Amino acid sequence: MGFITTQNERGREVYACEANMEGCLDHPCKAHKCPHGYCQRYYFCDNCWKLIKPIWRKKHDQCKTSLEAYNIQRAEEQALLIQGAFLRVAALGHDNPDRVKVIFRNQTGLEKAYFMDRSTYHAIELLRPVTPNHYVAFGSIQESQNLDIYSNQ
Repeated sequence: MGFITTQNERGREVYACEANMEGCLDHPCKAHKCPHGYCQRYYFCDNCWKLIKPIWRKKHDQCKTSLEAYNIQRAEEQALLIQGAFLRVAALGHDNPDRVKVIFRNQTGLEKAYFMDRSTYHAIELLRPVTPNHYVAFGSIQESQNLDIYSNQ
């Protein structure tokens, strides 16, 4: 999501109000941060902020839940890396529409590549920290000797 900008009286680009209350694009604006530090900052003029302030925390209730889930995910990822696991960092389909090449990297930066069926690859959500062993439960995987993501070998 981008920020809304406009030009002030001196021709300088400044942030405009993002409240979109009756088309408000006033300036100057102040930045207001997510109370949980999860999402982006927002810019509001003083008049719109007075209207938004009473509901600001409630508006960001989901951010607290999302931040907690993100922190759990990061802790899981760090634990796997400390154990020496290789985690998924990239994937690309190739000439065969049913095959995907997936790159995994460990804590020291070493990489391994594996080919797998597209259905195997999509069996695990993208944001989870995943190792090659996780995929074995969903189908066969074949290690590639070539780390180049674009190579079919």
